[in-house]
Amino acid sequence: IKVNILNGDVMGVKTNPTSKKGEAQDVAVDSSGNIYVVGSEIKSDGTEKTVFVRKFNSGLTLAWNKFWYIP
Repeated sequence: IKVNILNGDVMGVKTNPTSKKGEAQDVAVDSSGNIYVVGSEIKSDGTEKTVFVRKFNSGLTLAWNKFWYIP
């Protein structure tokens, strides 16, 4: 969720771009308004676990997605 910190208005919502169950562990915003999300995901059957770093531009478009599989 992108929120205007001055008035609390919701400016946009972005859901997980994969079909895996995931959760964010941390979120950061740079001076240009780009959003970085770090977290983990797991397939519903538990067979594939990943950690990820995703960058969304200020318009909430996914700019890149880096991920690593956990054995």
